[in-house]
Amino acid sequence: MIDSAPARAPAVHGVPARSFTKAAAADWMFAAAVALTAWWYLRASRGISFLRDDWTVATRSLSFGDLFEPHAGHLSLVPLAIYRVMLGQFGMATYTPERLLGSTSLLCAGVALFLFARSRVGAPVALVAAVSVLWLPTTNLIPYLANFHIALVCAVLCAAALPSRDRRSDVVIGLALLFAFATSGVAVAVAAACAAHAVMDRARVGRWVAIAVPSLLWVCWLRALGEQPRAPDRPSIVESLGDVVEGAFESFSALTWNWPVGGAVLLAGWVALLVHRVRTDRPSSFTQLAWAAGLVVWWAGLVWSRAGAADGANGRYDYVGAVFILLSVLPAERAEWLTSPKARWTLAVPALALVATIVAVNHDELRDQVELRVYKAERAEIAQYELEAAGLVDPTRRLPPEMAGITVRDYQEKVVPRYGSPIDLSAPPDEAIIERGALQAPIVGPVPTDDVGCASGPVNLFFGGEVALHTGDQPAMVRARRFGSSMVDLRQVPAGRSAAVHLAVPSIFPFTPWIIDAPGACIHAEPAG
Repeated sequence: MIDSAPARAPAVHGVPARSFTKAAAADWMFAAAVALTAWWYLRASRGISFLRDDWTVATRSLSFGDLFEPHAGHLSLVPLAIYRVMLGQFGMATYTPERLLGSTSLLCAGVALFLFARSRVGAPVALVAAVSVLWLPTTNLIPYLANFHIALVCAVLCAAALPSRDRRSDVVIGLALLFAFATSGVAVAVAAACAAHAVMDRARVGRWVAIAVPSLLWVCWLRALGEQPRAPDRPSIVESLGDVVEGAFESFSALTWNWPVGGAVLLAGWVALLVHRVRTDRPSSFTQLAWAAGLVVWWAGLVWSRAGAADGANGRYDYVGAVFILLSVLPAERAEWLTSPKARWTLAVPALALVATIVAVNHDELRDQVELRVYKAERAEIAQYELEAAGLVDPTRRLPPEMAGITVRDYQEKVVPRYGSPIDLSAPPDEAIIERGALQAPIVGPVPTDDVGCASGPVNLFFGGEVALHTGDQPAMVRARRFGSSMVDLRQVPAGRSAAVHLAVPSIFPFTPWIIDAPGACIHAEPAG
């Protein structure tokens, strides 16, 4: 007789394959979440181009010593070196390498947090924690913020090594801090967390050496080359303490979809967990207090050096604080009741539900942030087209904030000769500017019945002004030109409708008007207010 029952799958490390598959469910969910997130990051950032930090880096000296000069107050050796390689290899003809840098650094921070959390609280809980970071409402796809994300990966390495007392852990902490200090000022808060833990844990000399050497090297750099930034009109000590508390609370709120009530509940839970750990799990209480110290140092440094850092408009700062909070709640040792195969399978479905909720709730806000950055990138490109079309321009003129306020001379003598230009220099400027939405003509309604006193075109249009168009029995094509010799089609206005032509973006040449015409339509120009 032939036995038709299916054979049992082989065991993996003493665990039946069926049980092993169930236990790995959350791991597969996280892999799928990372793939989905990577796709979304790259798809959402397609319209982004060079902005702010990108332009500042592009105008810096190419000398080796310049890598040690501060960028926005930070020692940014690692990101500056990465940017120098990317710009040297690809120039400004494409923004894809920068987009990959921003997306990859964010994903690395999430993956590092997942792997660390998985070793302490199991894959389902780690899945929720990591996706919370990858889809935090304050997540920003700015490529240069890789300096924060890389430093946060180093923070995770430090968090994993802190509870151990062997020499290998000391080496990990020392190297991670050294790399973090070479990346951004986030390392100061990470070093503060490590030092706080060493004090509470009565660490041996090797641990203090691992913390002190990178920290002292950074202090030497700060004294020799650092700008030692200080916020203008810095508030009083009492006000500063209030700003630090406000900033820390915003980091809690960021983990609850920027909902203050949720942030308060999360903070209360955090305090209750600390009280419980002080009584029952002192090593975990040390790690929780250590990363709380890092959170306080992070916001104290921001309040000292950045005006308005705690005003709620700087999501990148909340992001760092949120990661510190997640590191603080992870236990110092493996929680067996959360990491057993049965627990991992039981918690997989609730974890998946939480992950789906996080993505669904935060998706719109993340998309809005990306769209705002696309809009700013278009403004920067409009300024470049205007600059190319205008011919001779004062070399000391400052370009818009979207281009970090660099001068015309920097753009023409440093950026373009080294890396080319992000714009198509062969494209007709008027067409390119219109394509990027600088000039708009929305339909505002039917033709008014009263006499508006309009006439035929063409008319001049300055920023802040408006040109009203009214069609009769036939549609009319709105046409415009500024730097070119021929008119460019803007849009067609249907018969019996009115349109309002206006400039959506301020020009770097405010006294050079657009010429607007719509043959067959009635035109009325309203001057700038």
